[in-house]
Amino acid sequence: MTEREEYWRRVLERQPAGSIYGGNPLLRYLFDWYYMYYMRLLIHVTPRRILWWPGGDFGRAPLEVEVPHVG
Repeated sequence: MTEREEYWRRVLERQPAGSIYGGNPLLRYLFDWYYMYYMRLLIHVTPRRILWWPGGDFGRAPLEVEVPHVG
């Protein structure tokens, strides 16, 4: 699979409404400039800790969990 095909696969997986443009080969061809000049950056995030507020009560201190280091 080429990088461009992988890009469109991910777009359609994460943004199903994008199939209006990305699902049609002609429109993909016509919007190739978008891929080339406005491609979104792919950022991978590995959390180190998780904070959450049970019941959405932001008036209290959050509960915190440290995430074990992976890799």
